[in-house]
Amino acid sequence: MEAATAPAPDSEQAWLEAARTFIQETLCPAGTEPDVQLTQLVIDCVKTIWFSQGKNQGFPLPLSYSFVSVQDLKTHQNLPCCSHLSWSSNAYQAWAQEAGPSGTPLPRERLLLLGTLTDLSGDLEQECRKGDLYVKDNTGVLGCELIDLDLSWLGHLFLFPSWSYLPPPRWSSSGEGHLELLSAPVPVLPLTSSPSSLSPLSVLYPETASRLLRHRGKLRGVQPNLAGKLVRVSALVRSQKKAHFVLSLGGSSPAGSLVSVVVQRPLQILIGLLAASSHKGCLQLRDRSGSLPCLILAKHSQPISDSRLIGCLVRTEKFQLIIERNVRSTFPSCKELSMAGFIQKQQARVYIQFFLADALILPVPRPLLLSAASLAPSQTEPALPEGPPTEQSRLFLLSHKEALMKRNFSVPPGASPEVPKPILSFYVSGRWLGGTQRKEGTAWGPPEPEGDESKDQKVLLVFRGSSIRWFEFLHPGRVYRLVAPGPPTPLLFAEGGPSCVPQRPLELAGCTSFLTVRDEWTVELESSRDLPAAPDANKALPETSLADLLSGDHTNSLVSFSAEVLSRTLCEPFPAPFWTKPGTARTSRGCVKLTVAVRVADCQFPPHLDIYIKDPHLPPPLGLLPGARVYFGQLEKKISRSHNVYCCFRPSTYLQVLSFPPETSIRSVPQALIPRPRGLASTSSMWLLVEDGTAEALVTCKNHHVATALGLRPSEWTSLLECVRGPGKVALQFTGPGAQVESSAKIDEPLVLFLRTLCTSFSVLRPVVLSFELERKSSMVTVLEPPRLQRFQCGELTLLTRVNPRIQLSCLSIQEPKHPSSLGAFSLSC
Repeated sequence: MEAATAPAPDSEQAWLEAARTFIQETLCPAGTEPDVQLTQLVIDCVKTIWFSQGKNQGFPLPLSYSFVSVQDLKTHQNLPCCSHLSWSSNAYQAWAQEAGPSGTPLPRERLLLLGTLTDLSGDLEQECRKGDLYVKDNTGVLGCELIDLDLSWLGHLFLFPSWSYLPPPRWSSSGEGHLELLSAPVPVLPLTSSPSSLSPLSVLYPETASRLLRHRGKLRGVQPNLAGKLVRVSALVRSQKKAHFVLSLGGSSPAGSLVSVVVQRPLQILIGLLAASSHKGCLQLRDRSGSLPCLILAKHSQPISDSRLIGCLVRTEKFQLIIERNVRSTFPSCKELSMAGFIQKQQARVYIQFFLADALILPVPRPLLLSAASLAPSQTEPALPEGPPTEQSRLFLLSHKEALMKRNFSVPPGASPEVPKPILSFYVSGRWLGGTQRKEGTAWGPPEPEGDESKDQKVLLVFRGSSIRWFEFLHPGRVYRLVAPGPPTPLLFAEGGPSCVPQRPLELAGCTSFLTVRDEWTVELESSRDLPAAPDANKALPETSLADLLSGDHTNSLVSFSAEVLSRTLCEPFPAPFWTKPGTARTSRGCVKLTVAVRVADCQFPPHLDIYIKDPHLPPPLGLLPGARVYFGQLEKKISRSHNVYCCFRPSTYLQVLSFPPETSIRSVPQALIPRPRGLASTSSMWLLVEDGTAEALVTCKNHHVATALGLRPSEWTSLLECVRGPGKVALQFTGPGAQVESSAKIDEPLVLFLRTLCTSFSVLRPVVLSFELERKSSMVTVLEPPRLQRFQCGELTLLTRVNPRIQLSCLSIQEPKHPSSLGAFSLSC
């Protein structure tokens, strides 16, 4: 054992001066005189913990330690670290060895942290208690976690002898790290209260409280205090935009009375480990109870692309819970969808979606990841070889990603003679940026020359098997690094290598290689710095012009555009091809139709378009909800027999959710498929007859436009749909005051009476601004009729004028006028 060297007096004096300055600036109120007493109490507290380890080697002060403020920790500490004032070096080494060969212990920093424990974040706009804990000093506030919190600690100044700090990840825009207090904090000031200052508190125990509850009249205006043993806690329930749970308090006897208490603070918090599914290709939040699919946006219009998020602990309070229900019913009414006797088949899909900026992201070491989620290594990702890591990689610029769907692959020679089943997979195309690089220590070496680098080295990558877990992280315009662990293999990523499959179609397409991504390979997002020149990186997504999109030209069959989803309906399955043999047709899951509003610059009234999704693209990708903005890439444009343009998903289609629906409009998404004439789904239509004195036009409104035309709120529209018992129509013909009703149902039916009253009210008879397009119902050319004489009544005047033939229009949008008063006066006077 070496003898300790006595510290120099100058170093002790400098340490004490630094301590006094820190305490005055960080812990004392601004503008006050130096607090000598507080300074001495802090130094005594540090000394007590320092001497408690028993091996201070003769140093009266921890001279190797320096004080750190909350702001300094958040600003300058960019790497995870820990600090243990009460630990000796041997104790830290023993703790570090517990991580094992596969784990990495947190590096030790010699820092002294002091602050006040509080449950208030310090945000004056949101000064409410949410159940979170913080450490606060004069420089800022930092969120923290502490096991076995004593509520009497809140509001008191503490020295934290043992803690760890996790800085915010690079992809987090919140900029907030996280503090973990690993041992009980040490109070700087004594936590004693004078007995005379404590007043007794009268409480009711469950036995007495249950008797009083039977006589509720006696409890009016009384707010009793309850005490008892916590017996039961219910799940968190949301009702009428309020969250609450119920706890039950019992007495000393198990057979005694129970009193239930409804508690409204805590927020609904979602927490779990982020994983990428190797079976479905989606992201999931996992814990011991199971997994939940999720859709995450880094920020508005930006998908996540950093695969280092896999394995991180995610906690979020702000998210949208989506429930999609597909129901096949024998009764044509939405009201019976909850009755089992009418249900033929039903399916549900539940997932969540949230922004990364609204979540707390904490990296988790691999040993803790496996123990926390109770997952074997084979369930998360392929096991890596032990020993020093040897890797090789190659950069590529992704230009296009195709859909995730089941595809057929050729069988290699000598394989089983059984017919292979389609495999869930996807393709990406791009080009290599430089040659293969090998790992040299912690950095990548220079790229090796491969082929003619003056030419574009196009590559087509296929992801199948476990490699589909990278689907959500790959997006066009980004540069990625394909990493292969293991010993160096010549020509691993090059043409003719062990993972490349040369094919004649690829040669015709100009691709130098067709590369199958192995299960053990990883994909990493490459940062913008230190990248070779890539002019196509971060390029805007291509979009088809509006003229080409809506034209009847068949030459440009692939189109791309951004749009807002207006509605989503489940349609009957498309008819089977004529060459399908009877009895061999596979079971079809129907067809999903999206009605979208195409977003085009300088277009006040965006045109509407129908997009059909059918097998093998079902179920639809996550996030295709009414109100969401979505980018659709390489959809197939088709022209119907009535010359209407619509689009269909195809294997090359790329989809990117740009924004989630507004929180006010998000609801569960029921999709009812109810047998009706001509195989239509549950839809609604409305025809408006408009004229301006020169001609009449019949404007067709469908689905959500009907609710807008009737002036109904979403809840009222839902209630109206529940009253629909079968297909039919209600027609109103205005002939001056009042209206004549034509209906396929009885005149005295409640629904007919309601619609008649509604359509003759000023809620419907109001000025509106319509945007529309010509409706082409038939491919046959009709002969134009000559103008005809028609009589109009305007107030007391009778007008006779020639009008042109009636035209057919389709409604694109219905908007309220900016100045309804003037339009309304004109409409009432004519």
